[in-house]
Amino acid sequence: QWIMDLQKKGDIYKAAYEGWYCPSAEAFLTEKDLDFKHPDQPPICLMSGKPARWVSEECYFFRLSAYQDKLLEFYKQHPDFVTPRERLNEVLSFVQGGLKDLSISRKTITWGIPFPGDNQHVTYVWADALNNYITAIGYNDPERQEEFKTWWPADVQVLGKDIVRFHAVYWPAFLMASGLEIPHKLLVHGWIKVDGQKMSKSLGNAVDPHALAEIYGVEPVRYYLTRYMAVTQDSTFSSEDLESKINTDLVNDCGNLLNRMITLATAQGLHDV
Repeated sequence: QWIMDLQKKGDIYKAAYEGWYCPSAEAFLTEKDLDFKHPDQPPICLMSGKPARWVSEECYFFRLSAYQDKLLEFYKQHPDFVTPRERLNEVLSFVQGGLKDLSISRKTITWGIPFPGDNQHVTYVWADALNNYITAIGYNDPERQEEFKTWWPADVQVLGKDIVRFHAVYWPAFLMASGLEIPHKLLVHGWIKVDGQKMSKSLGNAVDPHALAEIYGVEPVRYYLTRYMAVTQDSTFSSEDLESKINTDLVNDCGNLLNRMITLATAQGLHDV
């Protein structure tokens, strides 16, 4: 519905797109998103580390450029919108560098949600995915308006550092265009790394938390993640370090403290008797 509404406003229009696109990051790229270190090969997307692809096709655009000044004013009025501060600085730098209109449809692929009013196009994944935040809680559903008012705007949205642009630039602009409130805060977490690489399903190096809980127990794993995984910075995970911290922190230190307390409490109790 929001796409059709914005088409009527003139914020969405059809034109031709030419530029770099990263299938892995599912993102349209600017020159500063790319590494051209090998002139005879496609540039590398700095967000995914994978080769980008030159795309030339007809598509629908969201008039993102029209919201550049409004976004900058919003950041100025809400300096704590993005945490940590260095992520907000990245967003400011990107927006101040000049916003181009955003392609929000694809014509050269068949999978995806058909673009409203034009079945030759499918909706660009981020134009669709971001709106799930509001459609899932009743946006534009007459029977769920109270539910929507209860949950929106969100107090905090939690996201990874590699998708800050989508949530801190595109998402607020979509909401502004639709006349909806913007989330109060974005909490941007770092990566969990394994052997120096970001943990991700595409790299196949993800660790199954259910398996960890089965081996070590839920509470020891929860303790390790909250104690040693920094929320806003990258952190390194290894089973060896997990076992080491469980042994030193929980078995030795905490276990020794608990044993001493029980001994003292028991002795005190016997003395009172």
